[in-house]
Amino acid sequence: MRNEFKYLVPNERLDDLRKAIAAFLNTDPNSPEHTWRHQYTVRSIYFDNISFDYYWEKRHGIKTRKKIRVRGYNNLEDYPDRNPRVFLEVKRKEIDFIDKNRSKVYWNDLELLLRTGDVEKYVIDSSIPEVHDEASRFLYHYKRKNLRPVVSVVYEREAFFSKFDPNFRVSIDKNIRSLLFPKVNQLFLNNGLEVSFHNDFVLELKFSGSFPAWMSDVLFKHKLTRQAVSKYKISLDSHRIFKTKERLKIYGMGNVL
Repeated sequence: MRNEFKYLVPNERLDDLRKAIAAFLNTDPNSPEHTWRHQYTVRSIYFDNISFDYYWEKRHGIKTRKKIRVRGYNNLEDYPDRNPRVFLEVKRKEIDFIDKNRSKVYWNDLELLLRTGDVEKYVIDSSIPEVHDEASRFLYHYKRKNLRPVVSVVYEREAFFSKFDPNFRVSIDKNIRSLLFPKVNQLFLNNGLEVSFHNDFVLELKFSGSFPAWMSDVLFKHKLTRQAVSKYKISLDSHRIFKTKERLKIYGMGNVL
């Protein structure tokens, strides 16, 4: 497991923050070279049940909790065959520590996997025991709690690693927007997304081991305080889903696909 610290930062301070951290970081080598600031688009569909258990775990500050999601990157047009790999993720958090189970499936096979649960047929490298176990763990939660797609969250990410410690990662997540009750096949949808974070971006720090002194200085100088920032929770709140007039949508979650 590793630590994860999050900070909500006003958009007008983005350039100053970039300048403050630039001397200490290298761009994530997996980031695309042809995009502005090497940014890429992160897309997640979060799953929950009709009682919104995962949402309420976060809202009530439960120390040990999880998120179940499917994640993809960029746009379908960026892939020549329009069939990218997408990721089945079970993210677990215990206080400040996170761990993640992750397995891969081709985009065109995702709905078939969710419908049939056939790990051997649809999960990439499923013959590897660890991969099979991680995919099975996702499907276990998905089936056991009768999960449904609740919200799609999309944002642009600038990702970096420390020049001095490759285990220290910095991410700037901005232009965070969302779609309520998406279909699974809408992971790469761009139309209809609504802004979830109107005035801020999210700074994420992930690390194992010691926290670097230079980053502490940056946080102090910019008066940034660690917060319990959840893109999933805040995106749901932005849609006012728990207001009286919206509650019928919960019971209309309906089809998974």
